Formats: sequence, structure tokens, C-alpha cells
Amino acid sequence: MVVTKGSVGQPLTLAIDYMWVGLTLKVEVLMAPSGCSVDIRGRANDGSTSLATAPKPLRDGKVRLMVDDVHQGQAAVIVIVNEQNTLLANVTTLIPDG
Repeated sequence: MVVTKGSVGQPLTLAIDYMWVGLTLKVEVLMAPSGCSVDIRGRANDGSTSLATAPKPLRDGKVRLMVDDVHQGQAAVIVIVNEQNTLLANVTTLIPDG
């Protein structure tokens, strides 16, 4: 579970569940505001460090992302961003080998 600051100063609590299947990341986010997207990055606050083939919007709180095999074994950050690309939550992960 990740707690971040909400837009009106109230705490926003998001529950993030994820699982790697090969180089595909399955993510489920509970209580995410509408319009949120998920990305896998090298640095949480830097969208230019995206490791995913493309950031994707949550659909019914779920999304699947893929990474290229050149990122195997690399530390990364799963990020949840709103429509304005503001970071709402993040969790660290390790991209598995194949």
C-alpha cells in the first residue's frame, strides 16, 4: 500500500498489487482516481526514464505493461500518474530475467 498527498491536501491511499510474468507486468490499483495511467520508470519523477514499451491507462483498475529484454535484472519504479502526469504513487520493483 502506498500513501501520497491528495490534490486538496488530504491523504490519497492507493493499494497497488503487481506480478511479473516474464517481461510483462500485471498491475492492479485499488481506489485510483479516474484517468490514471501506469508506467515503469528508472526514476519515479522522470517520465523520460520510462522502461515500458508505452505507459498505459488503467482500465477497471488493471493494466499490463511490457518491457524490452535489455532491461532484465534492472531496478525500476512502477508509477501511478494522473491525467496531468502528476505522480500519485510508486513502488519499487526488479525486472526479472526473462
